[in-house]
Amino acid sequence: GNNLKEILEFLNENKSSKNIAVLLSGDTGFYSMLSYIKRNLDDDRYINVIPGISSFQYLFAKLKKTWQDAYLGSVHGRELDYIDVLTKRNIVVLLTDNKENSPNNIAKKLVEKGYEDCLIHVGQNLSYDNEKIISGKPRDIVDMKFDMSVVVIEKNG
Repeated sequence: GNNLKEILEFLNENKSSKNIAVLLSGDTGFYSMLSYIKRNLDDDRYINVIPGISSFQYLFAKLKKTWQDAYLGSVHGRELDYIDVLTKRNIVVLLTDNKENSPNNIAKKLVEKGYEDCLIHVGQNLSYDNEKIISGKPRDIVDMKFDMSVVVIEKNG
């Protein structure tokens, strides 16, 4: 099965007799299934986390920019008032989804809220053969379609 409860039941039933790997996409330390497993596994001594390069780290490297001053957030199936965050921070980085919080909808909201002069970078399918990194003003991004992506908003871009 592939739902969380079934995965957890399998882990709890087999953790002491089998070596089990749970492969997760994304960053293991940022809105990951890791927190769910740690909360619900009977004994977390069996957990060994092996991280890869995070999508944030990868995209900023491709952009040749640093990210120590960035606000890191997620609108992947969750809400975040990133416009409010943008009033306080110059760089906002978001994990997006394919629905209401898609890169083009984020661009629309930026235009609506008066941030049409900021710079947006959208990274899709990062590190894969079909990787796409697009940079532009919000109006440039509004009519583009993206799968789940990482969005970097630079207020003073």
